[in-house]
Amino acid sequence: MTDANIQTIQNQIDQAESARTILLSKMTDDYDSSHLEAFKNLQEQIKEWNQQIEEAQKAQNVEVGTCQVSILRGGKDDQAFEIRADSTLGDLMDNLGWNTGDLSFLNRVGTGKTAEITDPGAHVFGPGEHEIFITHRVAAG
Repeated sequence: MTDANIQTIQNQIDQAESARTILLSKMTDDYDSSHLEAFKNLQEQIKEWNQQIEEAQKAQNVEVGTCQVSILRGGKDDQAFEIRADSTLGDLMDNLGWNTGDLSFLNRVGTGKTAEITDPGAHVFGPGEHEIFITHRVAAG
């Protein structure tokens, strides 16, 4: 849930609380059994909206774990990093100051198997361990 959605629900809560206050003042002036039902409905709606906001805020505060990334560049340099699991390969390359334009990337996906990574900026690591093989692109010809 976005911050805008949370704010919309909060506005609805504020309006319902105002309506509840007005209803309470009416209830003290004169008794009507419909007031009790309306009051109960307002209370339930406010409670439900508050629960929605609480759940949304908990979801936003979920801590992102880390992952281990091993990079083997040019078959020689092996480097290991512990980074946020929601990071991309492009983020890591930027942090290292490496230009991705002239590099090719392979991701180990199984025993002896690799898959090409065509867009480092879109490759999100996720939890776990990752092995990335980086080589310089060679012009075909």
